Amino acid sequence: MPVVQDAATRILGYLLHSLQVKLTFRCKSFQLCAYVDASWADDHDTRRSRFGFAIYVGTNLVCWKSKLHPCLALSTAESEYIAATEVCKIIVWLRNILDELHLYQTGPTLIHEDNQACIQMASQRMVTGRNKHIQLKQHFVRALSLKKRVKLVYIPTDQQRADIFTKNLALPDFLRILSLLLGQQEHGRQA
Repeated sequence: MPVVQDAATRILGYLLHSLQVKLTFRCKSFQLCAYVDASWADDHDTRRSRFGFAIYVGTNLVCWKSKLHPCLALSTAESEYIAATEVCKIIVWLRNILDELHLYQTGPTLIHEDNQACIQMASQRMVTGRNKHIQLKQHFVRALSLKKRVKLVYIPTDQQRADIFTKNLALPDFLRILSLLLGQQEHGRQA
C-alpha cells in the first residue's frame, strides 16, 4: 500500500505544480507526424519492454501512449520495431479519419525513430537471419513503408519526444522533453 500512496502523492504533486501546462490546437497544417520510442526488457516481473509514442496533426499533439509491449522482444531493435507497429496502427486509423474529412495526407507520415536497425528493418524487403523470427504482424510497418504510407526517419535520442513515455528522466531532461512534446519547440519535417 505505501507504493500506491507514494505514486498518488507524486501524481498530485505533479498536477499541483503543472497547473499552467495546457494543450492548444493551432490549425496551420493537418500533416501527421509521429515520434516513437521503446525500452528493452525493463519490466522486472515479465521482462517485457515499454513503448511510447506521440502523434501530431500539424504542430498539435493529438495522441500519445505509454504501455508494456503485448509480447516479448529479443533485442532493442525488435522492441523498437514492435513499438513502430503499434504507432502505425494508430496512424492508419488517423489517416482514414482525415481522409473522410477531406484532409488528405500528402506523402508518407513521418515516424521519428532513434534506432537505425529498426529503420532498416522497416525499409528493406529482405528477410535476414536477424529478423526472420519477428512475427508477421510486426511486418505491418514494412508493408506500410513499402506502400509509402509511412516513413521511419532517424532522430537523435536527445530529440526523441517519446523518450518521456519509456523511462524515468532527470528533471532537466524531463522538462526539455516536455517542452518538445507540448510543441513549445517546433518539430522539423525531415524528408
